[in-house]
Amino acid sequence: MKRKILIVDDDVHVREELRLPLLLRGYEVIEASDGQEGVNLARKEKPQVMLQDILIAKLDGMRVVRLLKFDERYKDIYIIAITQLGRRETQEEALRIGFDDFLVKPIEPEKVIEKIDAVFAKLGK
Repeated sequence: MKRKILIVDDDVHVREELRLPLLLRGYEVIEASDGQEGVNLARKEKPQVMLQDILIAKLDGMRVVRLLKFDERYKDIYIIAITQLGRRETQEEALRIGFDDFLVKPIEPEKVIEKIDAVFAKLGK
């Protein structure tokens, strides 16, 4: 099975910065530019990991997580918050509602790859 990652961010530069290193690492990468598109692609493509911006159009990241994590078919997607909101309260809320991990922008692609490699190692894939 191909290791699939969905990047959901309205900033094309963030998506580009993350896409290439992930592709070079052998991951299949799909992208969405807003929350609704992210939910639709997650349901269609069933990625193992999502990198989800919190402050995003149409459906914010918090609502995206609620829609996916409370649906038995998608609850196992490992969702990492990516956001400029670095406050501890935001991190705690994100983890409480269903995000599995949290990264604050600007994001270093190497750190993202380390986290994703660890997730797939844990999943045994």
